[in-house]
Amino acid sequence: MPTLLLALLLAQDSPHVSNAPPLSPQEQLKRFKVPPGFEVQLVAAEPDIVKPMNMAFDDRGRLFVTQSYEYPHPAKEAPRDTVRLLRDFGPDGRARRVDVYAKGLNIPIGVTPTSDGALAFSIPKVWRFKGGDSAESREAIFGDAGFNDTHGMLSSFTPWVDGWIYACHGFSNRSEIKGSDGHAIAMHSGNTWRMRADGSRVERYTNGQVNPFGLSFDPLGNLYSADCHSLPAYQLLRGGWYPSFGARHDGLGHGPAMMSHNHGSTGIAGIVWYAATQFPEEYRGRLFIGNPITQRINTDQLERRGSTYRAQERPDFLSCDDPWFRPVDLELAPDGTLYIADFYNCIIGHYEVPLDHPRRDRTHGRVWRVVYTGAESEAPALPDLTLLSNAELIEKLGDANMTVRLLATNLLVERGSDGDAREEVMEGTRAIAENQSNPREIARVHAMWTMFRLGAIPVVNFNDPSALVRTHWCRMLAQPMPENEDLIARVRQFWQEHGDIEIDNLLTIPRNPEDAHVQRAFVEYAARYPRADSLPRLVRLIGILQENDTHLRHATLIAIREHINLSELDDESELWQEVRRMADEYPETMTQVALGARNEPGAALLFDRLPYVIRGSENRLELVHHIARYADVFQLESLIEMLSQYDSLDIAQELAELEVVRRGLEERGMNPAEALGGWGQSLVTRLLEQEVPEGLDWVDSPLPGNPPQEAAFAQQERSSADGDPASQFFCTLPVGEQVTGVLQSDPFEVPATLSFFMAGHDGFPDQPLKGANYICLRDTATGEVLMQSSPPRNDLAQHIEWNLADYAGRQ
Repeated sequence: MPTLLLALLLAQDSPHVSNAPPLSPQEQLKRFKVPPGFEVQLVAAEPDIVKPMNMAFDDRGRLFVTQSYEYPHPAKEAPRDTVRLLRDFGPDGRARRVDVYAKGLNIPIGVTPTSDGALAFSIPKVWRFKGGDSAESREAIFGDAGFNDTHGMLSSFTPWVDGWIYACHGFSNRSEIKGSDGHAIAMHSGNTWRMRADGSRVERYTNGQVNPFGLSFDPLGNLYSADCHSLPAYQLLRGGWYPSFGARHDGLGHGPAMMSHNHGSTGIAGIVWYAATQFPEEYRGRLFIGNPITQRINTDQLERRGSTYRAQERPDFLSCDDPWFRPVDLELAPDGTLYIADFYNCIIGHYEVPLDHPRRDRTHGRVWRVVYTGAESEAPALPDLTLLSNAELIEKLGDANMTVRLLATNLLVERGSDGDAREEVMEGTRAIAENQSNPREIARVHAMWTMFRLGAIPVVNFNDPSALVRTHWCRMLAQPMPENEDLIARVRQFWQEHGDIEIDNLLTIPRNPEDAHVQRAFVEYAARYPRADSLPRLVRLIGILQENDTHLRHATLIAIREHINLSELDDESELWQEVRRMADEYPETMTQVALGARNEPGAALLFDRLPYVIRGSENRLELVHHIARYADVFQLESLIEMLSQYDSLDIAQELAELEVVRRGLEERGMNPAEALGGWGQSLVTRLLEQEVPEGLDWVDSPLPGNPPQEAAFAQQERSSADGDPASQFFCTLPVGEQVTGVLQSDPFEVPATLSFFMAGHDGFPDQPLKGANYICLRDTATGEVLMQSSPPRNDLAQHIEWNLADYAGRQ
């Protein structure tokens, strides 16, 4: 009885747990609110489906859904989770048949159909399942992936026309994933990446974000992600670094944001760019974003600024008065409707509630669809594309629904890979792709990609009337199949024959707004295939870009950086000579880009620039650290000699430079004492001659017994329980979630009371405190701990006050 009472009190006292009872699907259906003309329909519910996470449609109009009884604790033996297969949908949206496709899984999340089955993540690997109606075999093709935190694992498997499957990697976990070609990627916490369905290759796509969960493409090929604790949505740039609890970027700055609002939530899951015609015109081209914290589907209208979209917040598309509603995934269905995976749980957060909280639900779950039933709207139907002939399937490449076009493209590539159908598929797609007078430009795009994936380069040029076609043409040439060396050679030959004229046209002010997307797609190509003659054009492009096209600007910086990354310090190299010339002509731009080039060429450019950078500026410290970390041994010796001979009157600034050099040497594996002994001794002598200033300073040092390290604490703005939205705190998150250290103040006289604010955690909320994270007051003379407090297990800073009357006056 006491245990039961304790559990009930725990449930009632937590603001992150709903006290309401679960509703039946029929009762919940009455609680939805959508705009006039829309209707919410039940697709499936318990016991057929429980705790759905990710969804994906196949070319037969069936829906794959991952579900988990085990979450949030992985099963140690005999896992019970499954991938369900929903089909035979009625006019009311209800799935009249729900089968188990794969069983014995452990918290499966990401899923996508393949030509012979499906891919799905189940701790700790990505598995390839083979079988039409049920998995007859399974094989691990990627992994192991981290699962220290089960709400941030591999998810959101999203196929695209280029033949890759894009995916998210979630918060806190560390994973190393390798393809059969031997190429591996290592990911920590939020990232996006992509893979081949056959297991042959993986590639990192972006770095950062806190816990991305949800991906969606637009018709131009831009990739959007949903993220938690940063901003709800980002339009991602390949190679970009995005915010993650204040973590460092790559030197170029964080990838540009497309919004400044957060939709009232730090927990976001699922995103769809609506590219279909079932919804009315005003909803087409919008982003729909799942918000499980507020029980809503948010929506944003996108405003074009060059190649950049800015998200303009619009009234919520859907809300539900049932506090158990948890939309964790959204899918654009082949019938043009919007499908919603409803995790259905009274637990509102994840870390905010103990993982073994007694009210965590394991038996409910729903899938919903939102359909427009307004004037002249026909009841949609899910098509079975496998029943179509090749000619009929080629017609579907121009379908108004992007999901249908994508499924048709992938099915045609599969059929065209068969020798018997190859000629018919190639001839049919070529007739569409190369016909400039064809008004269905989106059909031309998908026909081009079909040809390209089958090993042919469609004949398209940069005078094509369709900016959409030219955008995809550049994207296509930027990522030839890594296993197709012949195709790569032909791409390079194309640029040798046509590059000069086209580069001039592309790297100037666009002729019309649509050309900005062509321009950015070409810049992304230039990042993959650096050339000496494209570098000056890229650098000059930075100077003429409009400020509001943040995505084109950042993509251009990445492209310039890649030119430096591939340069050599050989003065005979044409590319290196061009890099040095641009550094002399455009020093500010090249300095910014060189900070992102983590190699000797980048450090060489910064070394040349250092004498011209004002002493004491933050930018100078960045340059000094970068040179110390990456310069060749000769420039490193010159750097230390130059800095140590300044005889500066501002010893604090010289000490700061000594510190960043020390950090750079340690990062490259050198012993700083050997290189900096003389300089350090000189500084110590001069410091001892200085008057000691008044005030309280803090020293950041490693844990006792640990080797020297860079600073563990940084300043960060956080919200406090007193309502202050942005106070300055000492925090370890900006440096990295695994970093340890001690932050110690100067001695001071103990007052009668001492108060402060503190946020954070010390282990998982459902586990005892580890005693690893704390703040304490220590007697200077004896080392005795006079007072100590543990983190409040809350991301919102809480007020703490110590009564120190017994110790007042001590140091």
